[in-house]
Amino acid sequence: MMRHLFILAAVAAISANIARAEERPECKAIPLPPEKDRAPYALGGPYARGMRLLAQGKNRQAMEALESAWAGVRRELGQAFAADTCKLAKVRTAQMRHLRASPPTAVPAEDRFLPPLPVMWTAARAACEVSDLERAASWLLPAALAQDPEAAAAAAVTLLFAGHQAEALALIPANAQNLALRAARALIQRRMGQEATAI
Repeated sequence: MMRHLFILAAVAAISANIARAEERPECKAIPLPPEKDRAPYALGGPYARGMRLLAQGKNRQAMEALESAWAGVRRELGQAFAADTCKLAKVRTAQMRHLRASPPTAVPAEDRFLPPLPVMWTAARAACEVSDLERAASWLLPAALAQDPEAAAAAAVTLLFAGHQAEALALIPANAQNLALRAARALIQRRMGQEATAI
């Protein structure tokens, strides 16, 4: 609920800041998870280096370290669950190492594994801070497609500022009831309207 309210406030702040042309307002739509959610990942495991780099303000290195760590986790899970070599012992080992770890290094989704939410939001924020909006959106999209409305709102706003207005609008249903989604949709439509009148 708290993240939901933060995203709603961020979208409102972005709307107000468009006219003032503040730098990097789109990053306000990607809240950094609270320290208590990030701290367990900084203590050890594949994401520790990236989390520590972020704490040092080294956003580019943090983003790259988190991407590398997630690629390794995804590769290991992919090998364990590969249809042609799927063996119960490998699956159990992968489950214990990644899904049942504390904190987990991956979470199951409908047809794939996703990075844990604190890792996803942290990597997206780091990417945004170094002006790589497409990369930030790519971290948010899997959760958005898994029906996480806050991730969808943040991804849509990020895509909007990256210049992908149609894709941003497509992420949010016209009849969305979630306040963050409605605020993001209104921002996108307002921004598209401003550009249409400027032409």
